[in-house]
Amino acid sequence: ISNINYQLDCNSGTKYKPMMTLLINDIQYINLDVAAGKTRKAVIVFDVLKDVDISNINLNISNQDKTTNIKIK
Repeated sequence: ISNINYQLDCNSGTKYKPMMTLLINDIQYINLDVAAGKTRKAVIVFDVLKDVDISNINLNISNQDKTTNIKIK
């Protein structure tokens, strides 16, 4: 089991954890091999309040002492 953590950071302050889904391609629970040079589609779902400012969103992904941030918007 992987210890990868996902967190959505809206405007550097409001942070959300992903929802648990039953989707077969939910990246949190996906278990498949991907051959070199190939791609697979996966999803991650966050429930964000309607009035949250989403003008600056980052997806933070961490595993042990390694972290990466992906600018979404």
